[in-house]
Amino acid sequence: IDQRMVPVNDEGILLRRYTYNSSDECATKCNKRINDGCISFNFHENMTVCELLKKPWYESSEDLKMLMSPGWSHFQQEYSEDKKDPCSPTPCSSDSVCIRYSQLVTDHFDSSLKLYACTKNTGLKQRFDSGFTDCYFNILYGIDYKINQISDYAEKEASLQDHFDQCIDHDCMGFVCQHGTTEKITCWMKNGTYKPEGIHEQNPTLNTWIARCENRTEIR
Repeated sequence: IDQRMVPVNDEGILLRRYTYNSSDECATKCNKRINDGCISFNFHENMTVCELLKKPWYESSEDLKMLMSPGWSHFQQEYSEDKKDPCSPTPCSSDSVCIRYSQLVTDHFDSSLKLYACTKNTGLKQRFDSGFTDCYFNILYGIDYKINQISDYAEKEASLQDHFDQCIDHDCMGFVCQHGTTEKITCWMKNGTYKPEGIHEQNPTLNTWIARCENRTEIR
């Protein structure tokens, strides 16, 4: 709180500025642009300014500095330097799709996570086979995504990895989860068509992981 990470010189560290009403919206955009390098962000609630950044801050940082800035908050995800796409090459069977996932951007990075799930969801498989091969779980922060719920997978408590490992045994398209940790989190598994006609409701106690298969150029 009251901290803003500022590049000493730009050098492409600032990915982009947006106008959003909440840090949840800013975090959602950072997660969506994670392949473009977003791993941290600054947010000013009163000015509704969201700054996406391509570097995390460390005490030893020479090209970044953390400033005491009233109204600003800084959030970051921590990744290893050798982070690679877990779906290239795909670890999934030919009748399924590999979908990348990520943690909440406000959580400390858990290096034990596989960061992918395999699913046989029909809509996602058709989308992938049509050439939309950049598949990932987008995180919607503070959102309850009301699409079809898998009846035998409701309010289950498990590790984040265990939840995603169960995707292959269901028509899995995503999860709605309560706030928790990577070791223990309560989730509801969701399914549906590729672009479900679901109702999005704001709920500060929930976050949604929803699968997408796109071309890289579609992500903005």
